[in-house]
Amino acid sequence: MALRGRGLRARRSLPNRRLLHDVAADPERDRWAYRLLPDIAERLSLERHALARTRYLHGLTEAVLTKTISDHGLCPDATAVIGRGLHDRRGVMAKEREADRGAHVLFVGRLERRKGVDTLLAAARELVDDGVEVTFTLAGQNADNSFRDSFDREAATRPRLRAAAHFTGMVSDAELHRLYVDADIVCVPSRYESHGVVLIEAMMFGKPLVTCAAGGISEVVRAGHDAIVVPPEDPTALAESLRRLLANPELRAQLGAAARQSYERRFEAQSVARRMESFLEEVITAHRNAPVDSPDVRERLQRFLGKVLSLGPDDASTLAGELLQPPAAAFRVRRTQESARQASSA
Repeated sequence: MALRGRGLRARRSLPNRRLLHDVAADPERDRWAYRLLPDIAERLSLERHALARTRYLHGLTEAVLTKTISDHGLCPDATAVIGRGLHDRRGVMAKEREADRGAHVLFVGRLERRKGVDTLLAAARELVDDGVEVTFTLAGQNADNSFRDSFDREAATRPRLRAAAHFTGMVSDAELHRLYVDADIVCVPSRYESHGVVLIEAMMFGKPLVTCAAGGISEVVRAGHDAIVVPPEDPTALAESLRRLLANPELRAQLGAAARQSYERRFEAQSVARRMESFLEEVITAHRNAPVDSPDVRERLQRFLGKVLSLGPDDASTLAGELLQPPAAAFRVRRTQESARQASSA
């Protein structure tokens, strides 16, 4: 969600920028994603108030930016789409892999409906039933017990299925990086992602991806170039794409190499930082030149200055007008404070 803190106060003197990571305006429409949050109404209220005061919006993808503007009826002064950047960790974790181990598919994320874990487990059943030699590792918090419980009940009477899936729970960063190194394929079967950090992590480690055309995913990967993309909520299509990659090491290597190139070109931390710096410079310039929003700001500021600095009405009015010109405001405040201190000590 765009707003994660509480009790924040907007300051007119500073540019008000919001990073749009995952915004939901309608808890009823998205109830399957947010039903586990007991304070969702309060969170959404805070989100609406924060966005209503926001003049500059940064979205990780065009999809989440457009959705937010539409859902909240916003008219921002400036927007930018800049993806998430990650520091390269592949070299730190490089190691020899076991030559005789079977194929390994990795899922990273919370075990919940939005992440499509049920779709992945259904695809796993199809592949195991067809005799495909593959293991699945699911790394992440068990946010909804129903998926794991359902799988465990079925796997209790199916030894091959039970042996094919491993649930790690939450893992450390070092362990997560090791899992990426060991993976042959990374699968992201989400029903919705605003951006998808797992996609970037998989690219960083040069892994072929199988994912879904949902939310902003199609802006992160290029179907057929660095990933195979299937419709969400389609276990059969997911199983067929995994089967195709598992049977074709050359295609896996091709997609993995392209994924690594995509990371280096678009998502490496320094490259993203340069793009973000350019946007922030635009925001600062626009903010300095922006007109004052409220028509009574000058009058209120005049009264405040007259009281705090003991200025007459004319001087307070003149200073208020000068201070409402943002580029020189900080300098004029310091100059006035110094003059007031000198007058009081005389």
